[in-house]
Amino acid sequence: MQLSFHDVYLDYFKDKKKLILQLRSGMPLYFDNGFFRIESGERVACASKQIRKELQEWSEKGYQAESAKVSFVVAWKGKEAAEESAVLLPELTLKNRDAKS
Repeated sequence: MQLSFHDVYLDYFKDKKKLILQLRSGMPLYFDNGFFRIESGERVACASKQIRKELQEWSEKGYQAESAKVSFVVAWKGKEAAEESAVLLPELTLKNRDAKS
């Protein structure tokens, strides 16, 4: 699943610009309870309510998050923001829990 602006909580990124700008496309992420983390354990992105609901529906069909990675780092400026934020758009791979490897 390639996540877009609609799939992440944009205000989450407001104070994480320096950290996000250190990330590069393809770097591994860990998906945990609606958050994307880097190897050190720091949270770098938060899934939106909409995508969390969609992931719950996938879970009910037998799928779970297998892996995640940085897909894009883009600039975003909210209507009332003084400066741009760096936004991480992750890619999430799902796997059928019942499928044999």
